[in-house]
Amino acid sequence: MERTCLFVGGGFSLAVAVFHMFFGRLFGWREELARLRPVNARVLYTIHFFLIPFCLFFAYLSFALTDDLLSGSRLARTLTGFYSLFWAARGAWQLAYFRPSELEAARWMLVAHYAILVLAPLVAVLYGVVAFG
Repeated sequence: MERTCLFVGGGFSLAVAVFHMFFGRLFGWREELARLRPVNARVLYTIHFFLIPFCLFFAYLSFALTDDLLSGSRLARTLTGFYSLFWAARGAWQLAYFRPSELEAARWMLVAHYAILVLAPLVAVLYGVVAFG
């Protein structure tokens, strides 16, 4: 079961990374970020840009180093525990910070909002099973 958790979690991590590669187009960042002070636009873009390899890294760990993550070592439990808590916090942030009424103008954003509310806690549980189970 834990192997399946890592496989599904790795697939989600890969999907998140790919989805983030299209954020610029999806959110019209060329126009939107142009309205910000250059330093603020660079900060937002930088945070986003480095989230992509972060998710790819966990996808890689989950697919290529599955046995290592399942070893029960302190390092394996720390990595999977961190990623579990990361996604739990991300789900909580989505619930607290984003309002569905603000997303209704773009239906796909509303769908993404509810998808995150479901998937973030799910991924937290998947990696939590490996880390704490």
